[in-house]
Amino acid sequence: MSQDFGHALLNEWLFQKDLTFLNHGAYGAVPRPVLSAQHSWREELERQPVNFINNRLEAMLHDAAKDLATFVGASPDALVFVSNSTEGANAAIKSVEIGPGDVVVTTDQAYQGVVNALLKLCRSTGARLNIAKLPWPAFSADQIVDVVEATLGPRVRLVVLDHVSSKGAILMPIERLVGCCRKIGIPVLVDGAHALGMTAVNTESVKADWYVGSCHKWFCAPKGCAFLAVSEEQKLKTHPTVTSTGYQKGFWKEFSWIGIRDPSPWLAVTAALKFWKDLGVASARSYMNKLADWAGDELVNKWGTERVASTCLTGAMVTVRVPQSSRCDPFTAENFHDHLLRCHRIEVPVFTHDGELWVRVSTHVYNSEVDIELLASAIN
Repeated sequence: MSQDFGHALLNEWLFQKDLTFLNHGAYGAVPRPVLSAQHSWREELERQPVNFINNRLEAMLHDAAKDLATFVGASPDALVFVSNSTEGANAAIKSVEIGPGDVVVTTDQAYQGVVNALLKLCRSTGARLNIAKLPWPAFSADQIVDVVEATLGPRVRLVVLDHVSSKGAILMPIERLVGCCRKIGIPVLVDGAHALGMTAVNTESVKADWYVGSCHKWFCAPKGCAFLAVSEEQKLKTHPTVTSTGYQKGFWKEFSWIGIRDPSPWLAVTAALKFWKDLGVASARSYMNKLADWAGDELVNKWGTERVASTCLTGAMVTVRVPQSSRCDPFTAENFHDHLLRCHRIEVPVFTHDGELWVRVSTHVYNSEVDIELLASAIN
C-alpha cells in the first residue's frame, strides 16, 4: 500500500467520485481490504453455519479480541466485543450499584444516547444526574479538569467521560480526569467512541473501570464492531445488555453469546489492524491530527470566527463556528447541511450551539488540504 496520504488513498474506499467527505466521525467508512475480509468471513460461515457457530466461533472471536486488546493496551481477558459503544456503555451503567440521593456525573458534551441511559438509571433508582458544563471554547486541559473536579462529591457513584467529545471534538485529558475520580474512589466509565484510530488508546494507562470504544469509526472496521474493556474489580459485576445462555458462565462467555448475530464485523477487526499497520499507525495518526489542526486554523482565518478546541486538545476532528448574521436554530443547521451536500457535494455535520452555527470537520488519511479549501470557499 502506498504510504502517501491524502487523495492518493481515496481508491481504498468506495466513496462517490464527486463527494468531499468530511464526516468520518459519524459512522466511519470501511476500506476495501477490510470489506473484503468481512465478506470472506460471511461466506465461510454460510458454507457450514452450524459447525462455524457451534464449534469454531468462540475461539476465533477470542483470538480477534486478543489482537485488539494488544492494540489498545488491555488485558486479553478484560476485553469483549459489543456491537457499538452505546451497547457497551449501557452494560456498564446497568452494573452500577446506586440508590436514592446518589449522584451520577457526566458533561454537557456527552453523547445523547449515553445521557439517556443515565437518565433512565436515575429515574429508576432515585439518583440525580449532575451535568458539568465544559468550557466552549476550550483552551487548556486545566480548564476541563477544574470543571469536572468541581462536580465530585461523597454521593457521586459514577462519572461518565468522553475520551473525545462528539460535538466539540475536544480531545480530553482523560488520564487526569479519571485519576481525579479514582483517587476518591468513584467508578468511571470512559466513552471512547471517537478515540480508537484518532489517538493512542491504552486502557491500562487510562485506568477507568469501564472503557468502551468504537472500531467502525476512525479505526475503519466494519459497522457493528466495538469493544468494552473492564477493570478486574468490575468484571464480575458487569453483564451484557441481553441475558442468554452464557449467564453465570464467566465474563467472556456471557458477552460472546447473547443470541445469533453477524460475527463478521468482529472477526474482520484483524483485517482493520493489518490495514493500519500497513499504513503505519503513528504516521497515519499524525497526518490526520495535523490536518485537522491546520483545518481549524485555516477555517478560522478564512471565516473570521473561532474553533472550539485549541491545538493541544485537537485530534482528527475540529469544530469551527460558521460566519452568520443572525441567530440560528436546528432547522437552519439541517438546511445548511443539505445545501452544502446538494450544491457543493460536501458531507460535513452542521449544528447549533447557543444560537450559533458550527461545523465539525473530520480528517482521515484520505482527506487533504484541498477538501478544507473547498469547504472554506463553499461557506464564504
